[in-house]
Amino acid sequence: MKYVIIDECLPILFSIGQRHGDFGRMKPTSAGKCRIYYEEGRFTAECYDGSIDLNLNCHIKDKNRIEIMLNQY
Repeated sequence: MKYVIIDECLPILFSIGQRHGDFGRMKPTSAGKCRIYYEEGRFTAECYDGSIDLNLNCHIKDKNRIEIMLNQY
């Protein structure tokens, strides 16, 4: 999957077939790719790479932001 983080807190996950640049108007603060795992009733994320389209890198906090969003239920 790919992702962008908007306003340093809101993750948006989307298909690997889409471009990070499609989300440029939302003014993302970080972007990259992620792998999502489901173990023992909880989602975990692994974030890596960045976005050439947006000239952004992934940040160490992105993993936590994505996991909070996925596990809030």
